[in-house]
This record gives sequence, structure tokens and C-alpha cells, in this order.
Amino acid sequence: WLPFHAPDGSLGFLVAGKPKEKGGFDREARQWMKTACEQLFNGSLAVGAGLIKGAGRGLTPSGDDFLCGVLSALDAASRLSGKDLSERRDAVFTHSLAGNPLSNAFLGFARRGLYAERFKALASALLCGEPEEVEREAGRVVRFGATSGADWLTGFSLALDRWRGLWS
Repeated sequence: WLPFHAPDGSLGFLVAGKPKEKGGFDREARQWMKTACEQLFNGSLAVGAGLIKGAGRGLTPSGDDFLCGVLSALDAASRLSGKDLSERRDAVFTHSLAGNPLSNAFLGFARRGLYAERFKALASALLCGEPEEVEREAGRVVRFGATSGADWLTGFSLALDRWRGLWS
């Protein structure tokens, strides 16, 4: 669902290769983000987060929104599984901080499991909602900011998928 509903210029292409993106990340930047994600999920948390932070445009760059989604996924997975993922969450957080005070504040909120209302509504729908409710709430998230919601949801989705072994 996400690659087909994420706005152009977002990181939604990381989920399954958004077809025919117009604008946003060019081919080289798209490959660079894929490599950075491979580092984050399969290599070095520090290197991956360091490459992703600040990437993209906007008041809160796409990379920072993505990392907020990653931190939110780690928090949610920890709560649902009862496993302590704080070391991994703290490592991602530490290496995500940069010179953008707004992004840093959002990263801190995500680290502590404090979500915007539309993100909480999506999490609730994912846990106990009908498919139509999940899609409706995902749509609300994707429409948050120019690309911020889609970038957050991309980070959230990929982290839950790629690190499934940590909590399953």
C-alpha cells in the first residue's frame, strides 16, 4: 500500500520500489538511501543512522522523519514483545541527532514512545482495527506534511519488517 500512496519526493520507494517517481530523490540519491538502510538494518546502526540523518529536503528532512519511524517501531516492538530494545533504540537515537533542533525534538519524542495523534490512531488500527480502518489511518499519516508522514511510516514499516527477529 505505502509505495503506491506515498507522495513523490518521499522515501516510500524504499518499501517496494515506488514506480515512476517524479522529482524528489534522483536515481543516485535513491541508491544511496537504499545503501544507508542496508547499513542501518544489517550492518552498523551508527553508520546507517549517520548516513540517513538530514537526508532530503524540508523543515524536517526525510531522513530524520524516517529515523523517527524507526525509533517508534523499536518502541512499539519493545512494548508488544516485552523485550528490552532500549540499547538498540538509544544507539539509533544517538547517531540520528544533528543540527536541526526540530528534528532532534521529534527524534527525542519517538525515542520515548510519544507519538502524534494520527500515528497513535494508526498503531491502534494496526493492533485491533479492520483493514479499512488501517488504510484510512495510514492515509492520514501519509498526508502529514509534504512527505513527513510517509517518511515516518516508511521507517516504521521497514524497521518492523527488517528487525522482526528481534521481537518475534
